[in-house]
Amino acid sequence: MVNIKELTADDIGKWVKYSDGTGRYEIGRIKSWNEYFIFVVYKCNDEWDRYQDFTGQATSQQDLEFVFEYCLGEGVVSCDESDGEGHIMKGVGTQKCVCQIKDEDESVDN
Repeated sequence: MVNIKELTADDIGKWVKYSDGTGRYEIGRIKSWNEYFIFVVYKCNDEWDRYQDFTGQATSQQDLEFVFEYCLGEGVVSCDESDGEGHIMKGVGTQKCVCQIKDEDESVDN
């Protein structure tokens, strides 16, 4: 969950994942917030560098979680890693992007 009361100006533009409770989700960027909702841009014609020019949708904080980074179709994003001695090194590792995990989930036959 993204806590509205803990958001700062540094959180504007951060990637978030909206989950509707059915297993489906959408990726977007935080545009703004008020005391009740976080306004997230989910669709912007893939012009993510201009996301602030698009309308943000009011989204409940309970339905959002931060995504470290979204790959914009490349499949891999940077992530934090531990050095094995209790120190976290920011952005030095790589992992599958949530878009790749979503694609794998959709290909599983039930």
